[in-house]
Amino acid sequence: MPSFSYNNIEINYIKEGSGEPIVFVSGTFTKLQMWNYQIDFFKDKMMVVALDNRGAGKSSRPDYPYTMDIFLEDLKHLLDYLNITEGIHLCGSSMGARFLRNLP
Repeated sequence: MPSFSYNNIEINYIKEGSGEPIVFVSGTFTKLQMWNYQIDFFKDKMMVVALDNRGAGKSSRPDYPYTMDIFLEDLKHLLDYLNITEGIHLCGSSMGARFLRNLP
């Protein structure tokens, strides 16, 4: 799986398909593989992006408290890296669903 880095943080992600982007954000300490069924379903219809949040899966695990602002910053940097500049469909589970409440 690909990863990208910024500020000494590695973020593991997948990007499959093409078209309108749908982004899957997992819950605390849950890997992106939790979305495998959704990824398989949507990848033929849309561009699917899913990531391992900081502290989970194959992403970096720095030793300090994580905040929603940090997770949102990671997602913003990933979308910039992937050159996704238009609106996205965002789907979250557990903590990942809080992204919807914390978006600017």
